[in-house]
Amino acid sequence: MDNRKIDFKNILLFLLSSLLLGCASRATLGTRNHVFSDKGKHIIWFQIEGLLPEHLPLIKYTNEKATDTISFEKMSCSGTLWSHNLYEMRPEPDLGFMSQILGSQNIKGECSDIDRKPIWSYFQEKGYEVAVLESSGMGKRSLAKYGSCKEKVDLFSDIHFWRRSKIKEKDAKLFHYLDDRSGLETPGTYYDKSCQERGCFVTFINNLKSMWKNFKNKNAKTFTVVRDSRYSDELNKENIEEAMVILREWDKYFSELISQSNSRPVTILVTSSAGRGIEFPKKGEQWARFIKKGKSILYRNQSLTSAAWSFGPGAENFCGLYEEDKIFNRILWAPEKRFLDELLF
Repeated sequence: MDNRKIDFKNILLFLLSSLLLGCASRATLGTRNHVFSDKGKHIIWFQIEGLLPEHLPLIKYTNEKATDTISFEKMSCSGTLWSHNLYEMRPEPDLGFMSQILGSQNIKGECSDIDRKPIWSYFQEKGYEVAVLESSGMGKRSLAKYGSCKEKVDLFSDIHFWRRSKIKEKDAKLFHYLDDRSGLETPGTYYDKSCQERGCFVTFINNLKSMWKNFKNKNAKTFTVVRDSRYSDELNKENIEEAMVILREWDKYFSELISQSNSRPVTILVTSSAGRGIEFPKKGEQWARFIKKGKSILYRNQSLTSAAWSFGPGAENFCGLYEEDKIFNRILWAPEKRFLDELLF
């Protein structure tokens, strides 16, 4: 009997010492300090059409110093996504992103797509407020095309949907980036006040910075999806110079967010879809001609893969190689509590 008591004490001491040693060690991811198995109180998800990791030399090697660290190098984790669904090997970007939002490969760009809840509805159940902001040139790629699918799951239930386009319906509500209350009053669709004449007078990035800041300040927990087609649109027009401007904007903004997130519980997720290959010049003097002419873009096929980058709480979920629709599970995934945690706490 005494021997068994001693054995039990030794086992308990061993378990406790292992726990204390584990707590004393510092968890890191990508050589940086990191808190695992957590959710950010503010989650911001960027869906950028057409972006691939191989495009990043457009900003890396056109900086004043090629040794400067770009925002994508500061991310905690990166992943590669297989870009296909049940019907196509290379789906259009809006279909790829819907696969990510719904966690399904049964995507056609029709009302039949939304036979399940979108990712943000699960966060709404946990008290998160949800907003979606789209760039102005999305047209038929906008989530708005699902607005008439009343017989299916309502994508827009209790979310703030900020659209940079002209008003589409009577009695529509407006938002403006200089008004810290407009677009935030109640869930619903809001149209950018600056886009009601010719074009949009406020830049997309300025809209984003202001609206997300106000949204985050108003609510304790937020889930925001930012959908941008501008980069892909410029590549399709062979306009390398303008594509570089847009990529630089994102790089600067991501660096700002990462810097701010060091002291705030913010999760940053960037995903792409429908990227196109680019062949870069071999010699430095060829770059100027390449940037001006845009001759080296391969338009024949989209890539069979897309990409993901992440930073902050939960960033570890997005490492690796997986199918595009698995983004859904990885956003939601959290490990079960360990038995020892339950026993001691």
